[in-house]
Amino acid sequence: MQISKKEIDTVKQSHDLRTVVSSYGVKLQKKGANYVGLCPFHNEKTPSFTVNPKTNLYHCFGCNAGGDVIGFVTKTEGIGFREAFDGLSGNGKSITPLPSSILAQGL
Repeated sequence: MQISKKEIDTVKQSHDLRTVVSSYGVKLQKKGANYVGLCPFHNEKTPSFTVNPKTNLYHCFGCNAGGDVIGFVTKTEGIGFREAFDGLSGNGKSITPLPSSILAQGL
């Protein structure tokens, strides 16, 4: 069954990206209008991962990863769009954050 744009938008709007990112162990600090932290997708010592709470999007200036809450879960969990969508919408397997030590290794 195909997912409608309305359903996708509802899931995106119903999840605060900052909260989801933090649930994966990424420590975010407020910097201006955004939140910054160490990127969960590559090793770094200087924070280059940014979450914009106004747009509910993320971007890493170090590895150029970026997207919305569904994309973040897809990339972090290593799963497909549909599985991430279903997990976030409550219609599938629950999304369980991975330990940050595993995320830092890029697994």
